[in-house]
Amino acid sequence: MSGQSSWAEVRQRMRAGAPEANDAEREARRQAARTATEAYVLGHHLRVIRCSCAPPFIATGFDTGCR
Repeated sequence: MSGQSSWAEVRQRMRAGAPEANDAEREARRQAARTATEAYVLGHHLRVIRCSCAPPFIATGFDTGCR
C-alpha cells in the first residue's frame, strides 16, 4: 500500500466520521465555505484597489488602511 488515498476514500472516511451530518447539511457547509472564500478574495481585491490609490489620499490625511 502506498499510503495515498483517492478522493472517494477520503469522502467515505469523512462521512463515516460524521454520520450525524446529512447531505443537505454538508451542502450548506460547502456553500458557506464558498461564500466565505469569495468574500475573502473580494476583500483582498478591494484592498489592492484601495492601496493602488493610496498616494493622493495620504496627502490629505485619509487613512486607507494599507500597510
